[in-house]
Amino acid sequence: MSATASKAPNRKGEEADILQAENLELKQALAKMAHENKALKMQLKHVATLLDRAKHAGLEIDNYDLVAGLELMKNFQESVVEVNTTSSVVKGDIKTSSEHPSRTENLQEQVREQKKKFTPRMEFDEHQSSVFCAKFSPDGTLVASGSFDKTVRVFDMSEKKKLKLEGHSMMISSVSWSHDGQIVASASYDSSCRLWDVSTGQEGSSFGCSKNGFMLSNVWHLTDPNIFLASHSSSSVYWYDKRAPPKPQMDLQHDCMVNTLHMLPSGQVVFGDQHGVITTIDVRMTTSSPDPTTDTSSKRESSPELSTGKNKSTSVVSSFQATTGKAQISHLSTPMTGPEANRGRFLAVNAYDNILRIYDRGSLASETEGHGKPEAAEPKLACQLNSSEFQNNGFPIESSFWVGEQAYGRLKSSEERTWEETILLATGSCGENSVAYVYDVTDMRRDSGTYLFQKLSGHTDIVYGVHCHPKLPLLLTYSADSTVKIWSNKGFT
Repeated sequence: MSATASKAPNRKGEEADILQAENLELKQALAKMAHENKALKMQLKHVATLLDRAKHAGLEIDNYDLVAGLELMKNFQESVVEVNTTSSVVKGDIKTSSEHPSRTENLQEQVREQKKKFTPRMEFDEHQSSVFCAKFSPDGTLVASGSFDKTVRVFDMSEKKKLKLEGHSMMISSVSWSHDGQIVASASYDSSCRLWDVSTGQEGSSFGCSKNGFMLSNVWHLTDPNIFLASHSSSSVYWYDKRAPPKPQMDLQHDCMVNTLHMLPSGQVVFGDQHGVITTIDVRMTTSSPDPTTDTSSKRESSPELSTGKNKSTSVVSSFQATTGKAQISHLSTPMTGPEANRGRFLAVNAYDNILRIYDRGSLASETEGHGKPEAAEPKLACQLNSSEFQNNGFPIESSFWVGEQAYGRLKSSEERTWEETILLATGSCGENSVAYVYDVTDMRRDSGTYLFQKLSGHTDIVYGVHCHPKLPLLLTYSADSTVKIWSNKGFT
């Protein structure tokens, strides 16, 4: 018999041994998987039981992050264990004896608070540098943002529409929407404002001025889609008409730099300046059909009555020192939601002294445009939010109100209030923790009536500001980390 023939049976035996060993390993692996599968099923059943108890207590499962959810589930489990030692659990409801009321009350408070929290909904990271400004459109379907990368971006909530608008040669300082939501106006440090048609993405006219400096802020007229205003670092506030040649139709010269503009529902314009003064101006057409092609621009010194051309006039409604030590004002905002009669009543003021103030304009809020001279008055300080956390520190931090339709009714406790009965004020911050802050200011008319509602954590750099959705419980935040984040809240009923 040859050597080759004698080795063949040995080789087959070795192969059989290998197959047997592999088969044994496979059986052991299957047994391990079966054991792990059984353990996993037990864990899933345990989790399902906890979630069921959480739902019975009113916790909305889709309205909190995983870490918070697991912590709450752990608390439910601990509460059930303690309750079982003194009482009973019947039909999924927690019954406790009088020996453990604090544990249950604390748990219920956690559930109530967790239900009301804002959670991240989506993020837009198209910009290549810090996002300096962003706003929802008037109908809430679109967002416009401006960046240090010299571009304006427009996107919708479904992420199906994204526009990149290029044309400025320096950073974007401000964006605003025309009241019909068709045009975005952008102000830039290149000393110009540009208009963009959001339906086509095409640039309209570029509006500038003859002075050196930067455009700092811009705002559209709330009822006239042709009119917008812009503040300039030369201490001017320019009035533009998009039907006219691309130069100022009026130059409202102030005595110092105007950092921020805000248009009130009445048609009046409020601006905050570098000396901490807030001035309200009533700009009215004295003829029903002014000729927009006529150059009526002129430069005037600030006074109770300013004449700025044969077809237009301005009146200073009020002017008052709003900050201590003449700290610069970085932003002004008023509620644009809630009962129409009260829109424009409260004025939030961000300032470089790290205090967020709210002024009550009272009867001023109901003033409308007309030919009579409004009565001069000074808004009253309703409250101020001093915090060791949120900060301006020389940055143009911005804030925004949310006001429910029933917010000015009978005051209720924070636990009883619905979303429609709540007033929130959200602000950006340049603090080290890179968060935005949301305050419940519903009870600001009472001493100690405001409190920190939530910190919005998720950005990795300065949060320049917050803007509230005009209809829904949504917030957008924009940051030096180059992102815009949308936050939703389903916990209010």
